[in-house]
This record gives sequence, C-alpha cells and structure tokens, in this order.
Amino acid sequence: MFRSVRITGALPDPLSTWCVTTSLRPVADAAAKLLGGTVQPSPSADSTFEVLTDAAEVEVVVDSPRDIRSEMKLWDRTGLTHHCDGQVFLADDRRRGTTCGCPASLAARRQRARSGRGPLAHTLTRFRLADAPLLGAFLHESLSWELAEEVGALRAAAARAQGPSRFKLRLTETELAVPGLRAMSVRRPVLDFVAPVTSALVSGHAACVRSVAEAARSARTVVQAVLGRRPRSCLGSP
Repeated sequence: MFRSVRITGALPDPLSTWCVTTSLRPVADAAAKLLGGTVQPSPSADSTFEVLTDAAEVEVVVDSPRDIRSEMKLWDRTGLTHHCDGQVFLADDRRRGTTCGCPASLAARRQRARSGRGPLAHTLTRFRLADAPLLGAFLHESLSWELAEEVGALRAAAARAQGPSRFKLRLTETELAVPGLRAMSVRRPVLDFVAPVTSALVSGHAACVRSVAEAARSARTVVQAVLGRRPRSCLGSP
C-alpha cells in the first residue's frame, strides 16, 4: 500500500513523501532500496512493515483501466454503511446493484459530503513499480476530490494505450481552505499519464541504439587518430 498520510496516535499525519506498507519484509527491503528510507514495524498494524521513503514521485505501471476506479464510501460507528460507484451500491448485501441515490455530479456529491449527509470519494489505483515490476501489485487509496474528478480522463488514457501504461504517482503541495481557520498547506496525490509501456520500451531501445552508435563512432575516431600519429613503417606494407 502507498500512503500519503500516517496515523500518529489518533491523529492523521500528512506526509511529504510516500509511505509504503506491506506484510512482506523482502518487499519492504526492496522498496527501501529503490525509493530510499528505512524499514520499520508499522505502528498501526501487527505483522506489517513500513517504509517512510525519500520519494515524492514514483513511476508506476497500470495494467488496465479497471485498475483505476472511483467509489463512494461512508462510515458510522457500526462500520461501512454506504459503498457505491456513484450510481449503484457495491456492498455485498441485499442492496448490491440497486440505485444508491447519489447526485449525478461529483460537485454535488462533494457538497453533500461536506454537510455530513453523503459519502466521501475514494479513488483506488492498483499498479506495479515501473523499476521493480516483479515486486507485485501495490494499491493507493485516496480521499482527494481532485483526483476523483480526474478518474474519467485517466481511465480513458489507459484505454487508448490498449495495454499496460506508465503513470507518475506524485505528491503536490496545495492549500486547503478550512472554514473559520486560515488556509493550510497540504500535499495531495496526483496521477499523471506518461505513455503506453510499449512506447516507453521503444523509446528506451532507440536511446540505447543511439548510445551504442555514438560509442562506435567515438571508438572509430580514436582509432583513426592513433593510426594517424604512427609512422607508416609501423603499419606494414599496403
């Protein structure tokens, strides 16, 4: 799991870099090596490891548009009481598949949530690390309404790629207006489409070919310069 908020005591602690949590120590070790930071036991869960990384931006691979989705959730003291996709309920109970009653627009849903009468937006992204895909899949869950607004465009970009796509998952600084208080500076998650994986591989291959060609040209130049300085008697008969 990639997180931008830690729970310190009973209070949320916004972070400026990504925090990775996993139940597998080898995965935590690999994440720390790749993104910086040190592995430590997670303070919020048993048998879980946490890496507070040095990275505020990381390249990831999203395999399918289905791996980026937006949901609406509301909890009370009894647990999760509302879980939908904005149109129908998703909860595994008798309501599943029935109309949830949420407003059609995300702006109206946001207003209802602010008044305490509606669920919050939850954007979930499932991905692999571009530089370490064999570590397996990670999940990022965000309450950002701004990210929820971008889900449609992000899914469309992933669909056009017709296969796995590279994205940048980053934290950007923004101001949060709090009624009755002065604005606070916080960081919110942003997901940027980069390119289809095939295009990225082709670009990398082309760069590699160019590097090899440049190295070959440099080598020929050096050889010609050396031969040009040697007496003809050292080169043998033509």
